[in-house]
Amino acid sequence: MRQRNCSSVRASMDFSGPLNAVSVSHSQKLIAVGGRDVLKIVSLEPTGFVEKKNLRSAKSNLNFSTNDIRWHPQSDSVLATAATNGFLVLWDVQHKLQKREYKAHDRAVNRICWHPTDPNLLLSASQDGLIKLWDQRNKGIPTTVFHQQKSESVRDVKFHVFEDTKFAAAFENGSVEIWDLRNHKQPETKFTAHQGHILSLDWHPTKGRVIATGSRDRSVKIWDLSDASKPFTSQTIALIANAGRIQWRPDYADHIATSSSITDSRINVWDVQRPFVPLACLHGHADIVSDFQWFDTPLGPPSFGPSDAVGGDYDGYRYWQHVLACSKDKTLKLHSLADAIKPHQSMHSVALAMNISGHVVSSHDDIDRSCASLLIHQHESSLNPLFSVSNKSLTMQHPPRKVKSAANLAPSIPRIPSFKGVATKRNVSSGSLPNANSYSVTSEASALSSAHPESSAGVPQALIHASSFENSMSAEQLKNMLDDPTTTSSSLCLAGEEMRPQTFGFNQQVFTFLAQTYELHGPSFHAICAHNARAAAVAGCMHLSKTWIILEILYEKRTNATSHKELAPPSNGTTEAQQGGPAHGNQTSTLLAQLDEVNPMHGVEAYPYDEAKELMVASPKSQTYGKSADVSRIQDILLKELLEYYSEAGDVQSCTTISAAMSYVTSIETLMGKGWLQQVYMHYIDLLHQLQLYSVANDMVKNCPDVGIKQMNMKATTIYTSCSKCTKAIEALPPKIAKVAKKALCSNCFNVTVCALCELPVSGLYAWCPVCSHGGHLDHMHDWFATEQLCPTGCSHVCAPYMFLRS
Repeated sequence: MRQRNCSSVRASMDFSGPLNAVSVSHSQKLIAVGGRDVLKIVSLEPTGFVEKKNLRSAKSNLNFSTNDIRWHPQSDSVLATAATNGFLVLWDVQHKLQKREYKAHDRAVNRICWHPTDPNLLLSASQDGLIKLWDQRNKGIPTTVFHQQKSESVRDVKFHVFEDTKFAAAFENGSVEIWDLRNHKQPETKFTAHQGHILSLDWHPTKGRVIATGSRDRSVKIWDLSDASKPFTSQTIALIANAGRIQWRPDYADHIATSSSITDSRINVWDVQRPFVPLACLHGHADIVSDFQWFDTPLGPPSFGPSDAVGGDYDGYRYWQHVLACSKDKTLKLHSLADAIKPHQSMHSVALAMNISGHVVSSHDDIDRSCASLLIHQHESSLNPLFSVSNKSLTMQHPPRKVKSAANLAPSIPRIPSFKGVATKRNVSSGSLPNANSYSVTSEASALSSAHPESSAGVPQALIHASSFENSMSAEQLKNMLDDPTTTSSSLCLAGEEMRPQTFGFNQQVFTFLAQTYELHGPSFHAICAHNARAAAVAGCMHLSKTWIILEILYEKRTNATSHKELAPPSNGTTEAQQGGPAHGNQTSTLLAQLDEVNPMHGVEAYPYDEAKELMVASPKSQTYGKSADVSRIQDILLKELLEYYSEAGDVQSCTTISAAMSYVTSIETLMGKGWLQQVYMHYIDLLHQLQLYSVANDMVKNCPDVGIKQMNMKATTIYTSCSKCTKAIEALPPKIAKVAKKALCSNCFNVTVCALCELPVSGLYAWCPVCSHGGHLDHMHDWFATEQLCPTGCSHVCAPYMFLRS
């Protein structure tokens, strides 16, 4: 046995085996500890823990492990213990004798609970799925057995704080049952609280219709039972491990402590009104905490007599700012909230986040870093200095920074004219600051200043600024701009650079617009590149627009050749001067300059091209087929590095569309490899399917140069439809009937397919619900489901989710 003092630990005691349960007597003077080969009574004195009695030394058969232990709620001399072999033992602690010994259950007893008002009644919950009520005046016979068919193992049981005829039980199937002692046949209330085992529960100390449950699904839920038929969750606390034990802090309505039975060896104290960050973390155990209890300042020295026989110092009484915990590391420790780690003291007051759609949110909050929310009181204990709290830092509160208006924070965010800026004030902490109403301000600092003049009314609770980096125009607006004949190239460049900034992340509007407007197959390669450059400029993607222009210039000579696979040498003895040799050199220099400007191949060294040297060496007689082949090789190298750049950047749309367009002038499969080509096509097609761009995806499959991708459209596709009259499957009509019939007929009842709205025969485009088989003309269905959810025939089926109609 040795004393320790580390972290939040004020006192510690070692035992011979792992501990499973701890209980504090009614007078807070004695502590019972049980575990494997351990069953002792200790007290907490100024020097630390002191052993008072060892119940294992009594003449009794205790060859089992203590699973739970509970003091009598009205006496310091009666103790109940539950064992893993199913036995329930009542102890006379003063004389170290067993008052009663019951073979209570066939399997391990998980939890026991004394009745809050009747000193003779005791509940036991077992792994065998039974809950039994025991009367210590009866010898070995349970008064009542609470059991349902196919009941799961019971992990915890607690009597109601205010209604002594009711108790709650937690089961391994995730359900909670509320029972009445007067009805043992069925529970009064039963509901599913968690998806995993419920390991612990606890009634709220002041709110009679509130109960907390802790589960293996790593969450603690606060349930409101005001309506017994429909319990609902008022708050949920997410943990990093399961909730092995939970317990409300007495006299503090919003504080609850949790511990885990795996991984986490800390005890966390939470505020249910702010459940995201714990108020305090009690460290000091080397293994998991198996059980804990809130510990108040004792009123007098330890005694086995009546609890009211000794008066004491009332300083520190009812503060409940200490926790007594036992652990699998064979130790019993006293923790103090005053010495605990307070995570909110090290929290950042500024946060920044960005999602895949290009939305950026920044938050600024002046956090109350004092311990006011923990409600820790400073006092000097005259009976036991272990309970004294004199840390001056507990009352220290950092002065808030003077933020006179939201405009002070606007310059800290880079202002982009076309971004959408919103600042919102929220009540994100439960401190003493008053609640604030929401307001919004523009991204202009001047507007912020005028909307919120300087004042000393107080600092905003939190300032949240949201900016959108995505294109502010929809795909339809971009299409209208592309089709506008008055839009010039210069206006597109200006609009792309100023009105629509370069997008960050994934922009669905731009992706959809480019997928629908890109031309990948046309009369000429030049027309394809020119159109795609214009479309990219309209979308505000100027880097993509310049890329298409560069590709058009880069492969200009090759597209003029008679073959796409090999270049023919100059014929008829034409000279370089006749073919524009110097012009070609200037054009190459301009091309390389534009490549450096766009810089898609970031980190690649500049290409060694010397214009003067090339002109001096070049001559009419030296223009040969080999030189043309060298230019072709350089072109393919440039194209390969361009595709690798977009591939590494994750731009699957650019990789696929460039590959499809460049198939006119070169073999992408030879250049990049068959595996790379199949991957980019498959990823792009899958993304198009997710966005329901089926026509574009089908076109990509149809025109893909890879045979494996093309076979996707060659597989048989079956669409099952049913007749709206007889509900039978519509099959192909016999050839004789098909020649005569001009309308769609059912092969079973031979009825004409009729529109559900106009009741006329349907021919042409037809839309139907695959569930109820009703439908009609595409335009009629589109107009109906634009505002309605149910089937137009009155069959009461909700067809809207199945009718994905787009104009």
